[in-house]
Amino acid sequence: MGASITLAGESLIAQKHVAQQGLDVVRFIFANVPGLDPSGPVDRAAPKPAAGQIVHVYDIPGENAGYVNPNQVVYSSQIGSDIGDWDFNWIGLETAEGVLFAVAYVPLQIKRRNIPPLQIGNNLTRNFLVAFDGAQALTGITIDASTWQHDFTVRLAGIDERERLSNRDIFGRACFFGSSLQVEKVGSVYQVKPGTAYIDGIRLERTAALPIVPPAFPTTVWLDVALQREMSDVVASWQVVFGADKPDFTDSAGVRHYCVAIADLTNANTLIDRRSVEAISGPLVTHFAARIGDYEQLRARATTKDDVDLGNLPNAKSDSLELDDSESLATSKAVGKVWKSICVQTSNFAVNKVLTAAERGLVLVDASAAGRTITLPASNAALGVIDFIVRRTDNTGNRLVVQASGTDKIKFHTHLKASGYPFFILMGAGDYWHVRSDGAGNWWPIGRFDSTPLGRPVFETTTLFSPGGYGAFNGSELIRSEWPWTWDHAQQSEMLTTEAARVGMEGGWTSGDGVSTFRGPEGRAEFLRILDDTRGIDVGRKAGSRQKATGIQGFVGGDGSALFVGLSDMDATADGGVQPWNYYQQTGSGGVINSAPNRVHPRNIAYPGRIKLI
Repeated sequence: MGASITLAGESLIAQKHVAQQGLDVVRFIFANVPGLDPSGPVDRAAPKPAAGQIVHVYDIPGENAGYVNPNQVVYSSQIGSDIGDWDFNWIGLETAEGVLFAVAYVPLQIKRRNIPPLQIGNNLTRNFLVAFDGAQALTGITIDASTWQHDFTVRLAGIDERERLSNRDIFGRACFFGSSLQVEKVGSVYQVKPGTAYIDGIRLERTAALPIVPPAFPTTVWLDVALQREMSDVVASWQVVFGADKPDFTDSAGVRHYCVAIADLTNANTLIDRRSVEAISGPLVTHFAARIGDYEQLRARATTKDDVDLGNLPNAKSDSLELDDSESLATSKAVGKVWKSICVQTSNFAVNKVLTAAERGLVLVDASAAGRTITLPASNAALGVIDFIVRRTDNTGNRLVVQASGTDKIKFHTHLKASGYPFFILMGAGDYWHVRSDGAGNWWPIGRFDSTPLGRPVFETTTLFSPGGYGAFNGSELIRSEWPWTWDHAQQSEMLTTEAARVGMEGGWTSGDGVSTFRGPEGRAEFLRILDDTRGIDVGRKAGSRQKATGIQGFVGGDGSALFVGLSDMDATADGGVQPWNYYQQTGSGGVINSAPNRVHPRNIAYPGRIKLI
């Protein structure tokens, strides 16, 4: 493209200098000159084109003239889309005197008027810079051309690029808001979720899911993103592509493309998300203000507390309850552990109740109205280690069960059953158990009202039943499922017989009906004796066996002759009398004076007997 001041223009400049007059360029002339060579030099001596070749004349507003420097001035034409239609290849500047001042040859260009919906018009801006000594002074132009004389294509492209780079500084190479543009498989169909993301500073937004079809497996899913011209605008353009590697590239039109991997599809059933995700769901300022600091990176950058005006704060945190360090802060987890261990509160219940962690501490239960069941919380990791003290307040015979949740176990009488039992019984007013969870499905007894061993017989000085787990020492029948630990004790005691073999073994246990019951020892009105256990004095005795009483028979001669004594084994009858066994008589010369058998026993006191049932 050629451009030059004409000879007439050059002469006019000289004349104006001599006359000390101003040079006034007032209009643009656009013409379509047939056969004009835009690459050739301008014919400086040529006049204006013929009137039939002139397609448009544009009067230059005063504000459309500006100076670049003292020796350069520029004139601008701005023709809207309401003007047209015409083509041009020749541009000229004309002065107020009608002198053709400067000319430019250009390739044939078009100007169209906007005629909706038939035709989209275009705007036309042309700048003509003229350079000669003293140009600003001669033309009297006082407006700095830098305020308005732009090549808008270059200027807008620069704006777009600066915005992209600014976005990249904020969002990085790639930033996806939440699940935005995440690849997912719905049934047998792959799709990209809707949402917002920034790829190398270019903002992407999709309002609906986008179905995609992988060509083969394995493959990687990529976003190919660019700023593309669309009409008179530049917009974000993107598409989903597949391949092992997709570096950034510049296409044949000079547009830069940015490629970011968003998912790996190793096979038809495996999908790996490769997006850089931020949990952004609202304004960025709110998000940044609320987010947690990058403490690890602060340390990596050797940032000190004093650097951020926090020199008076400890510089570490800890979940430990044992750490003794003034430079470390206890976390809420550590505080929670302490709170669980020291917080004791009192709860009262007279109904069935499933306890919660919030009710840790002392639990008082009244079962006077009916049998009651208290269920402990599940001893899992969420519960952790907490304590309950469950205490009975009534003295009725109603059954009060404290049971573990689900498959949890209470670790008592583990000498009988290593896994423990699912429940225990509180018997009598004041009976209590203190249990502690381990967070792994178990409750461990820490203490209880009465720790007398299971199955032990004891004497009482009251006909009432003391609290702590005692039953009558009367050979009563028990249900195995209600007393599983007692049944386990009986089975392992080596004192268990069948119900049919009970006679003579009343001090032991029996298997009851053989299915669901068992029977405890009978100790009423009996003297208790320590088992011989191979000593050789009470030979042949079995643990739990009953021994017959021994009767003494006296014989006195009527003539005062010698006394004869006979012995026999005897059992008490149900009515309190005696039943002789192998009874015999011994007579002297005077005959039998007294042949009635007599039981012999020490002087004694009768106390109620009890047996420990739990």
